[in-house]
Amino acid sequence: DGNVKKTATCNVTVTAASVPVKSLKADTKKLTMGVGDTAVVAMVVLPVTADNKELAWESDKPGVAAVDDKGNITAVSPGTAKITASSTDGSKKKVTVTITVR
Repeated sequence: DGNVKKTATCNVTVTAASVPVKSLKADTKKLTMGVGDTAVVAMVVLPVTADNKELAWESDKPGVAAVDDKGNITAVSPGTAKITASSTDGSKKKVTVTITVR
């Protein structure tokens, strides 16, 4: 009869908007340690509803103060080092703590 019925389908996926890290705060900006001492600097990731609160840790002088992937700092030898915690969610937020080893 010439009447052709056509149908189309469309799949729609709705996902919640991700919540990026807005800021990082350390409980201290400076820390003095003795050789062999260990410490953890407490970090607060804001907002508390951020989807990815994981941090990457780095020492600019691991021969002075080393840091592991959980933020545990070990004083290695006398000197000054900067420990930086950075967001891993792409927001590029970071905070640095100065470690003086005596």
